[in-house]
Amino acid sequence: MIRGTTLLAMAVVLGLACVFGKGTDTKKGQESTHILLNIDPNVADGPGDKEKKDGHVNDPYWGHRSRKSRYRRPYPSRRRSYPSRRPYPSHTKPPYHTHKPYPTQGPCSSSRPAGATWVNEWHGKLFFECLRGQSLTHIKSDFRDCQKDRIWAFGCGYNEASKESCHWTHGYANQEKEGIFFNCPNHGFISGFDSIYTSSGDRQYKFKCCNDERFDHGNCRQSHHLNSAGKNFNFTVDRDRRFYITGISSCFDSEIKDRVWKIDFCRSVPE
Repeated sequence: MIRGTTLLAMAVVLGLACVFGKGTDTKKGQESTHILLNIDPNVADGPGDKEKKDGHVNDPYWGHRSRKSRYRRPYPSRRRSYPSRRPYPSHTKPPYHTHKPYPTQGPCSSSRPAGATWVNEWHGKLFFECLRGQSLTHIKSDFRDCQKDRIWAFGCGYNEASKESCHWTHGYANQEKEGIFFNCPNHGFISGFDSIYTSSGDRQYKFKCCNDERFDHGNCRQSHHLNSAGKNFNFTVDRDRRFYITGISSCFDSEIKDRVWKIDFCRSVPE
């Protein structure tokens, strides 16, 4: 009984000691905080504090080191990434693209371009002749690839040598897909064209020539190739110098189904 009472008294004493100890610690903490708050900020630092604070002023590389450390980035990974060798899944498209078919051309137009008085239609008969006393001075021709044919326009000029005798060639001057090498006989000048379109995609030509025994050819020339196969051409002689067309040369291109043309022309000179 006495032993139990003694233990109880000791426990009470220890509890009171803990309570009074905490109170004194709290007071000491408040006093220390109050002391720190009352310190004057203008009081000079202790010896050596300023050197520690302003140490970067005496270091010329301080700013460089700070920027370098600020913007430093880790090195990029040098590991190479390789594409997967697994086959493409069945639900995805292959990596290549299939080309769409080229659009087909529309229907070939049968209209003739403006800007000239065309003598013939596409695949139609061609017939033209100058008035009496005139001969050819101008030839214009356009080709259309979808038609595989040419349309023609002509111009004439006064020529005294075309008043007397005029005649058409007997038969055509060329066979289908063969060359044309024609010059008016008896110092004549061309004054008419006649042509038909054949099933082979070529034309056959006749020519009308006019001549006068009192006039002859002078200073005759031949033009260069007026066109390449499938191209248009426009040719005019110098009428002021009395030049007129006297002959036609042509060869057929079987791939494009068109002709390349040359023209012979001479001056009309009195004998």
